[in-house]
Amino acid sequence: MKLLAEGGAAGHMFHPFDLSWVNNGNDLIDFFERSKQFVAKEGAAAVKIDGTNVSFKVVEIDGQHQFAVDRGSAQEIDISGITIGRVDQRFPEGHGMRPAIKTLLTILNQALSDIKPELESLGMWDDPSKFLNTEYVEGVTNVTAYDENFFAIHGLNQFYEKTAKSGPSKGNYRPGLERPTTVNPKTGKEVPIKDPSREISYDPKVMERLVEKLRPYAKKYDFEVYSSVPTQKIEDSEIDFSSTLSQPLPITRSEGSVETKTLKDWLSQASNPRYNSIKLKNGKTTHALHKELYKAIVERNIPVEDFVEEQDVDEAIQGAVIMHATRMLGNDVLNGLTSPMGDVMNHEGVVLRDEKIFGPKPVKITGEFIVGGMGSAFQADTSLDEDIEVEIEDENPDPIDKVVVIYPGRFQPMGRHHAAVFRRLNNLDFTDDVYVVTSDKVDPPDSPFNYEEKKQIMKAHGIPEDKIYKVKKTYGAIEVLGQFNPTTTAAIFVLGEKNADRLTSGTFFSPWEGKATVGYKKGAYVMVTPHVSIKMPKIPGVKDKDMSGSTIRQALSNGNIKLFKQIMGDNFDAETAMMIMNKLKGLYENVKTYKNYLTALVDEVILESNESFSKPSKLSLLSKPSLLSELSKPSKPKTFYDIALLHGDELEEEIEIEEEEELEELSGAGAAGGYAGPFPGKKRSLVREEEIVENVLNYLLSNMELKHE
Repeated sequence: MKLLAEGGAAGHMFHPFDLSWVNNGNDLIDFFERSKQFVAKEGAAAVKIDGTNVSFKVVEIDGQHQFAVDRGSAQEIDISGITIGRVDQRFPEGHGMRPAIKTLLTILNQALSDIKPELESLGMWDDPSKFLNTEYVEGVTNVTAYDENFFAIHGLNQFYEKTAKSGPSKGNYRPGLERPTTVNPKTGKEVPIKDPSREISYDPKVMERLVEKLRPYAKKYDFEVYSSVPTQKIEDSEIDFSSTLSQPLPITRSEGSVETKTLKDWLSQASNPRYNSIKLKNGKTTHALHKELYKAIVERNIPVEDFVEEQDVDEAIQGAVIMHATRMLGNDVLNGLTSPMGDVMNHEGVVLRDEKIFGPKPVKITGEFIVGGMGSAFQADTSLDEDIEVEIEDENPDPIDKVVVIYPGRFQPMGRHHAAVFRRLNNLDFTDDVYVVTSDKVDPPDSPFNYEEKKQIMKAHGIPEDKIYKVKKTYGAIEVLGQFNPTTTAAIFVLGEKNADRLTSGTFFSPWEGKATVGYKKGAYVMVTPHVSIKMPKIPGVKDKDMSGSTIRQALSNGNIKLFKQIMGDNFDAETAMMIMNKLKGLYENVKTYKNYLTALVDEVILESNESFSKPSKLSLLSKPSLLSELSKPSKPKTFYDIALLHGDELEEEIEIEEEEELEELSGAGAAGGYAGPFPGKKRSLVREEEIVENVLNYLLSNMELKHE
């Protein structure tokens, strides 16, 4: 697909004002006139998708070829390749890319033999410096809601060679093309370019064949594959800049001093300050083409001299004019285009490629999207402070009357630490409602629970049922937000500290700073909540000491009942607790382990009845109608722990079995409950009275409502 990423291995894409030949306002008008002629040709431009960029290359390990991801860093894991077995090493638990990357690598690897001829034709088979530059979309992105999951292959890139000169990766060498040089506009000196890679030419027919071969593999995982989403003019529409250029643009230089000119007149006098920095009166420095600077000058109409140092006022105004023209003229272009995926105005923008017309690099037109998430390619050279603090209230024509907090997650399963976060969010004085949202996606072993099971667990943790929602798009949550006024209801999405940057690259989300100024129709907020640290019990094989979904699954996968209570808490009834243990144990063994566990309990009772106890036999106690009826009373439901501890002894976490036959007899209990009787290290023979075992077992299964297969 003719789409480019906003960083990573593919590098930054140019805005019009980043182009070397756009040096003033008239040059910018010329750019858009060229663009108008270019996009008039059907299929000349391509839709810019708002997705997540990822680069796939082919590596050879132990004589076997496979796909790997490369994020473009100097880390060894990127250079050698993030294979499917290394994804968890590169992306921490909870990272949004972890599950998606695993799925995409699975698709590509399954198709590898079929697409080998195309990979060879593209020069990728034996050259890991070449990679597929792709964009994937899974649900709601930072900006746009799509109807399907897909990934788009929008080009072939090749890395430039590089040796890391500092940091933890110092000395690491990345092979690739010889790195060209460019002239630093500030110093006039020749320096190596900073781009991590460049686009290289390829046969489009080869790429189309590759895409067609990939599609049946992708469909198995509910993904579509695209190569190009071409644009075309909307029928009977004309792209006309005259109205936009004639619009008056007022700019307040100082209090009481407003200068109003048409946009065209402003542009005729404006230079492009793309290399310049602006000194603010708060002591900070920012780029002349910074979105917050633009918003303060044009959208909020704040007197420029109030927050910009006097010597930089003119350049700040010129930068705002260039930004405004790029935005408004860009809207004119996008409003005149459509595509197989709908009108281009509903997407992030459009990408133009033509070296003769625009230069060697692709350029994007984004219109409204430029006011959020914008990053000039030249900002990387400036080392400027990105923050602008203008202590003036922004007027909002639609005052916010409700603040809704969305707490999204996989919750596989929800633990006490998650429930603690929910309670904290409810205690915030600026929130009206807090909702937990999750999907119905099941993908064992990392995501074994479906939505109904997750909801059951959440309710056991004390989350009200009306605050739990199943959503198709986790970071859209329209199922929740759709019940509220989109202009007067603000939405805050909560992320943990390790995922704090997940929603910061687009234009829709902005950091929560304590005040809601827009409804969710225009944007949403991201709030980072501190991690609630709950220490896990010491568990063999579980390295992470903090409670997380992963550590819970690991800890409970061995069926240890005592651990369940320690980890999950005291609020779980038998049905919910057994469902959790059943599901987690089922990752490795059949659900029948619970039947084995109950069988072992009965064996335990029989065993104890054959020992010389001074107290009454537990078998006789269990057989008494009074006790059985008490256990089955609906008014007093027994907990999971009541059932587990019927024998009256505290469960043992570890036991020693000296004889092989004993191990065989007790394997059911050990597998299901982490328990094999109260006599560790002693030789004994179980007297199995099959009729009694079966009768008691059937009673327990029916009256305790334990589901089994």
